[in-house]
Amino acid sequence: MADASRRYLEALVHEQVTDVETRRRLRRAGGFCAGHAVMLQELPGAAFGAAILHEDLLRLVIERFEHQAAPAASPRGWLARVTGEARAPASRAHRADAGACPACVDAAGAAARAIDAMLVLALDDRLETTYEASDGVCVPHMVLALERGRQRPETARLLDATLAKWRALREALARFVAKHDHRNREPVAPQEAQALRRAPATLRGDLSGADPSAGGAAER
Repeated sequence: MADASRRYLEALVHEQVTDVETRRRLRRAGGFCAGHAVMLQELPGAAFGAAILHEDLLRLVIERFEHQAAPAASPRGWLARVTGEARAPASRAHRADAGACPACVDAAGAAARAIDAMLVLALDDRLETTYEASDGVCVPHMVLALERGRQRPETARLLDATLAKWRALREALARFVAKHDHRNREPVAPQEAQALRRAPATLRGDLSGADPSAGGAAER
């Protein structure tokens, strides 16, 4: 997903800055989520395209909030009331208009393709060996696998393997907690210390800003 997001952002700032639909999607979203905004800043050679996109987004936000700040008695405010074109308060309108971060939508498609591939290969011994050496999939991606795999035996096998990893992670966390008792004399093991870092990624996903459950985006 991280690689897919980088490719998406690179293509966007180098090839799609002036694309009408791309700009429209970004405007609806109000820009990128925090994770993808940071990723965009770190891309080599992306500064010029990113500046163009964010200047446009700021212009729209400023216009919206300037309209909100305009006195009700101004000719502009009077005309809007007469013609029925008065807008909702800027804060409410901004929330209502906000859509999904476009990079998150693209990443959700990559996640769905990866999950589909995992389900196809779930009975393959090589995937089983590789999966055993990994941290396993996060909770949102397991939900996605259950949604896409339905009642397939491959899905059940992936779920069993994943539950074993989650149980082991929970046990490591429990040991970490227990060893902080003042009566304990055992040192915290590296695996137990790492469990504290792994737990948030397991619960929420490892790629900051990417939402693996972004509705129909998985079909893109």
